[in-house]
Amino acid sequence: MARLTINLICNTIAKKYSIDRAYIGMDKSEGTYHWVGEFSCLLSETEMNTHIVRLNDWTLEQWLESFDYRVKKEQENYGTVLFNIPISDFNQIIKDTFKE
Repeated sequence: MARLTINLICNTIAKKYSIDRAYIGMDKSEGTYHWVGEFSCLLSETEMNTHIVRLNDWTLEQWLESFDYRVKKEQENYGTVLFNIPISDFNQIIKDTFKE
């Protein structure tokens, strides 16, 4: 099995869902990996902690399945398919709110 990296996982997910790669990331906190970035702000109904300690504890396919679950849950609740549009709207709201 090829060594997995955060970039490989996030790039694959970004490509699959046509999400701007700048909007999705993963960090390790308190020993486990968490989805981070603007995209994770849209996933209001799901936990961002993967509970995975090492990237290679899962295959790339398992990482995709885990992310698929989060996206499907959000689509069921809100019907959002074009994720980049709500993210850019969200970013604009933040910019407008914190104008000097």
